[in-house]
Parts: sequence; C-alpha cells; structure tokens
Amino acid sequence: MKKYLIGFCFGIFVSISSVSYASDIIQVIKSSVIINLNGKDLNFLGSGYEILNYEGNNYVPIRFIAEKMDIPIAYNSEKNKIILGSKEPIGLKNLLKSELKDIEYINIVYGDGIKLRIDNIDDIQKILTKVEQITLNISKNQELKYGYLYTMYLVTKEKEIPYSSNLQINEIVFEPTPVTDELDAIIMGFKPKK
Repeated sequence: MKKYLIGFCFGIFVSISSVSYASDIIQVIKSSVIINLNGKDLNFLGSGYEILNYEGNNYVPIRFIAEKMDIPIAYNSEKNKIILGSKEPIGLKNLLKSELKDIEYINIVYGDGIKLRIDNIDDIQKILTKVEQITLNISKNQELKYGYLYTMYLVTKEKEIPYSSNLQINEIVFEPTPVTDELDAIIMGFKPKK
C-alpha cells in the first residue's frame, strides 16, 4: 500500500509540474495570408520568416516588414528593446555585446593588409576610452559596404571582439559620428609607415 501511495504522489507531482510547464507553451498555425505593402504583395518564400496565426490574429516578423519599408531596425539587449528607425542611439559596448573588460591586447588589420598588435596598457586604455564614448544611430541606408580603413579585434582570454571602421555591426549599418571619426584617427595614428 505504501508503494502505491508513493507512486500516486509522484504521479500527481509529475502531472502538476507538466501542466505548469505547458502553460507557457502556445499553439500557433502558419498563416497563408498575403501582405500587400504600398500596392506590392510581399513574398515570404525563401526569406526565413513565417507569418503565424494565433487565436485569429496574424503575427508578422517585424524585422521583415521593417526591411521591406526601409526602416532601420535593431535590438538593444541592455534595455530588451526593439528599435525601429534611427532616433535612439545605441552604445557601441552594447552592440559589441561586451563590457570591454579584461582586454589583453588589440589586433588591428588595416584595409591595405598591414597588421598591428597593440599591447601597451596606455594605448589600449586610450582606444577603450574612445570606444566607450561611442553611441550610434542606425543608418537609413542599409546597403552593406565593402572596404574599410581597419578592423580592430579587442582580445580577452575568452574571445575576440571585432569592430570595423565601416560601422557594420551584426549586419546592421550605422551612421558615422564625430566620436567614431576620432576613434578612426587614433587607430590610423598607430599605423606603421611603409
């Protein structure tokens, strides 16, 4: 009898825990609705996006619509916020997904192929101070750019954090600012003469 009672209690526990776990799960249906934007039907095929229907409401991926409407879009993980348009600047530290701590050295690859390693503490601090000052706005023109003055890799024990002078971060193009121009001048100042 004791075994049955323990088994019964265990069964109730599993049932209750699975019900509470399942309460966060919703069922959606792929929708075949056609979206017409400014007189043009949008084609979702091959885009990697799906329209979903939940309780009679269609849910459309905001990134897909924003891109089709030429509205810059980004995600600010610090604030857990989706940003449409370029009104709110985003800190470069946030975009690089790093607090920029424990940088051991900085590798720089210039556009002409020259490579440089910076491991002087004062030089690293000079660069990091400027990087921490940078806030960026999403560019209205999201065409990816080719070519760059330099790409910089901030290196910690665990990872390399890349930053390119062409201001393309996480496949989003950002507008240059006076502070990014100052960083460019600092980095170009380190470039060895040929």
